Amino acid sequence: KYREVKAAKKTEGLHRLLKLELDADDSTEAIGAMYAESWAVFAFLFHRHAEELSAYLTHLANRGPPAEGETVDEVTAFAEFFDTPILELQKELDAYIAGLE
Repeated sequence: KYREVKAAKKTEGLHRLLKLELDADDSTEAIGAMYAESWAVFAFLFHRHAEELSAYLTHLANRGPPAEGETVDEVTAFAEFFDTPILELQKELDAYIAGLE
């Protein structure tokens, strides 16, 4: 499914996925595309950046919800746990998916 979404140029990229930006006017198709892309990102990180992913998920589990009125910059929080910049991770993701059978 991710390859179809990518080929149709309907992917959002890591940046938007991390920001969890869903708009009220996002269609069911757009949400389905984001789900496919999210699955691909997780599979990629699990197979290629397992230690960093584990540390990030542990951080998420331990941090709890933000205080009332507090906002969390999810992109910055994610980047703190990965040595590779997000744009490079996106390139690695695309290459990883392209190499799957």
